[in-house]
Amino acid sequence: MDRAPLAAGRPHLLAPARLVLLGTMATGTLAATALLGRSPEVTPHRSPWLLVAPLVVVVLVFLPFQLPRSSGGVVVSLESGVLVYLLLTVDTRTAAALWLAGVALGQVSFPGRRALRHRVFNIALAPVAGLTAAVVVELLDPQPRAASPAGLAVTALALGAFVVVDLGLSALMLSRELGTPWLPEVWQSYAGLAVLILSCAGCIAYQAVLVTGLLPGWALAVVLAPLVALLVLGQGLATSSRGHWRAAQLYEAATTLAAVSDPAELEPTALRLARRVMDHGSPVLRPEPPAPDEVGAPLRLDGSQQWLVARSDHRPGARTGDTRSLAGLCALVEQAQTRLQRSADLLHTASHDPLTGLANRRVLLERAATACGVRPTPGAAGLLLVDLDDFKGVNDTFGHSTGDLYLREVAQRLRAAAGPDDVVARLGGDEFAVLVLDRRAGALTATAQRVLAALHRDVVLGELLVSVGASVGVTECAPGDDTTILLTQADVALYAAKQRGKGVVAVFDEAMLAEGARRVRMLAELRAGIDDLQVEYQAVVDFSSGRIDGCEALVRWTHEGVAVPPSVFVALAEESGLIVALGRRVLEQVVSDMPLLHAAAGRDISMSVNLSARQLRDPLLVELVGAGVRAAGGAAFLLEMTERVLIEDDVATLAAVQGLVDTGARLVLDDFGAGYSAIGYLRRLPIHGIKLDRTVVEGTDVLPRRRALVAGLVALCGTMDISALAEGVETDAEWAAVVELGCALGQGFVFSRPQPLAEFALLLRTHGEDLAAARATNAPVPTSR
Repeated sequence: MDRAPLAAGRPHLLAPARLVLLGTMATGTLAATALLGRSPEVTPHRSPWLLVAPLVVVVLVFLPFQLPRSSGGVVVSLESGVLVYLLLTVDTRTAAALWLAGVALGQVSFPGRRALRHRVFNIALAPVAGLTAAVVVELLDPQPRAASPAGLAVTALALGAFVVVDLGLSALMLSRELGTPWLPEVWQSYAGLAVLILSCAGCIAYQAVLVTGLLPGWALAVVLAPLVALLVLGQGLATSSRGHWRAAQLYEAATTLAAVSDPAELEPTALRLARRVMDHGSPVLRPEPPAPDEVGAPLRLDGSQQWLVARSDHRPGARTGDTRSLAGLCALVEQAQTRLQRSADLLHTASHDPLTGLANRRVLLERAATACGVRPTPGAAGLLLVDLDDFKGVNDTFGHSTGDLYLREVAQRLRAAAGPDDVVARLGGDEFAVLVLDRRAGALTATAQRVLAALHRDVVLGELLVSVGASVGVTECAPGDDTTILLTQADVALYAAKQRGKGVVAVFDEAMLAEGARRVRMLAELRAGIDDLQVEYQAVVDFSSGRIDGCEALVRWTHEGVAVPPSVFVALAEESGLIVALGRRVLEQVVSDMPLLHAAAGRDISMSVNLSARQLRDPLLVELVGAGVRAAGGAAFLLEMTERVLIEDDVATLAAVQGLVDTGARLVLDDFGAGYSAIGYLRRLPIHGIKLDRTVVEGTDVLPRRRALVAGLVALCGTMDISALAEGVETDAEWAAVVELGCALGQGFVFSRPQPLAEFALLLRTHGEDLAAARATNAPVPTSR
């Protein structure tokens, strides 16, 4: 019995193994000398068949039983049975000579690929184990009597001594070669099976001795049947045991691979498992396929094709089993890699925004919580909240696919502007955040300025040039800050940046928080008191007749005894979505007041009402506007919308506007000239008139370019049959100028201020027909201001 350890591919033996090999060679040489140097004795039986004993040994060496084990293959050969037969039939020297010749010839000519040191070790081991068996026979029964109970006992003891020495020295060599303890190598899980096979070989040899002692030499043929049966059944048992062992190893490999959580551990784990599954050689991973004297299977790791390769075993038919085992292990490794990749993908999906690949809110808050727990020296970590300005127009004008491209470009620019250790995240929609972890003094504000500069550059998307810009809110991260507080402070700063005109950086301070709290409180009170809002009316004067042609409904709110400017509370209602309820409240009041106003004027007068973008999505808007049109009677019911409402220019907006016009209402473009003015609206939309903004009207009496602008706009409206109303006329000189420039209608403090219903009704009754003339003559006009 010998071993084929895993370290068979090791180019150099360890020093302890080298000592064992040299010691075994020396001991074997002495044992062979002792065996062969003895004088021949007369043997009880002689047979010409003894001459073929070495050949039988060679054949048996060629037909080993390879039993599985974790650190190397236990190789069991039946040549020990031939030694037993020889010791019981011929003298010790003759038996030793014949047997050692067969062992040496078998090891030298073995068709497998055992390493040279293993062949040398097996040749040196043979005389040591053989001498041990011979000594037992000579000490217990110098004149062997096979056909007796004593002879059987001596044979069993001699075979046992042979096995003990063979197994012990083989285990010692293997343990020194692998650096493992000696005792576990002596008694492996399949060592019992090896002893059983050797015992069967001894029994067959004993039977052969009995046959030659009682029958002619040719009668040895009857021993062939049990010998062949042992070879066949033993090989089958060894193959079955090896198959079960391989299956168990693959099962353990699957269990081990299922527990691997780090992709970097996959390759070393695969090699370690391959050594267990193969139980011989030293498997390696390499790009080249196996050579003719190797077995292997393809393994794809990290996208590259590799081969798991080991040297081929010397056992007949082992190549197929080894290849299948390696292929099965490779399949398990690839499955583990797929699992790890999917886990990594799921983890990435759970922690990153799918559109931009940036971190998501959860990751940002986790990192922010960690950053707030670190003492800032000398600067502090901080949070930038970034919101794109007017991004909705990109989606509505160019489509959501273009909007997605723009958001990806924004993500790339944010990564480039942020520091290498900073965390860039997308919080949703067009809102982003940058957690600045650079604690150097000034790094926080410097990063904010880089972000702002990066996002204010135009973006080229195919043939489109898109420009949006952004506002940035900044707050420092103080030790112990809660992430909710951090986000709230950044959001308050962002709101302040928006209020300052957008496209700026605002750094949080406590005053902002107080202002934010006041705004929240104001919004709550506005929501609660929306039914208490007042609607006032301002006269619109027909310059040709001088009478009041109509009026504009304006909402007013008094908070804590102080009148809140519409620019404040209307903007607050817009941001919160309360503008829809506010708009309904105004329309309902206007419909209720119009009969009283018509009665006071003695005729039907037009009514103008302002609409916001959010109101266009109100499902009750068409019904309320229809009620207003009916209440207006023969006069116009005008809906004033700014260009900001119409600039969205999407299908839903245009459809909503058309639906309102279909009720009989008329569309007026408000604040015309205050900002970017698109003449195209006058062509595409059913616009009844425009209201020239105060910024256009102001100075028409003294500024030639302003006069030319107003004259041009009035002329353009005339050619398109659109009325032009001068809004915000505050002085007599401005009044005279706009009349001279061709404006048909005017509105402003020079005529009247916005007034509650009762006072405006009084104005209609007293000066409804001659308000312009009364103002021109400085006649007393009822007013609440």
